[in-house]
Amino acid sequence: MKCNIRELALLSDKPCVMEGRLNYKKITNGGYRNQAAVFKERWFRLINNYLFYFKISEMGKFDTKVPAEMNPEKRHLFAARSEDNVVQWVMKLRECSYEYLRNRLHTLQSKIYSITGKCSKRGGLDL
Repeated sequence: MKCNIRELALLSDKPCVMEGRLNYKKITNGGYRNQAAVFKERWFRLINNYLFYFKISEMGKFDTKVPAEMNPEKRHLFAARSEDNVVQWVMKLRECSYEYLRNRLHTLQSKIYSITGKCSKRGGLDL
């Protein structure tokens, strides 16, 4: 998917679904057990179905207007400070995924159809 970097930079400063500190490292082609890769702490923001991360300064500050990097093809391994935090992030990431939103749309369209007997004008309903 191609994205306009300026538009993404503007989006990265919008209200988010969830944000907080996470540790991450990039997964190489050889797998996630790359011993050379070190976890890095970053500030993450989940906005719609985009996950942005930002470098944290020595003073603990971060600039939400300048995402650290953009590469949708890379894969990452994440770690959080607690198991509860991991569960929260995983739940929010799933809720923001395209598949979850598509399934939610179909569920709501089916409910509308069962109540009204009519398909919604936008998006249609394949019955």
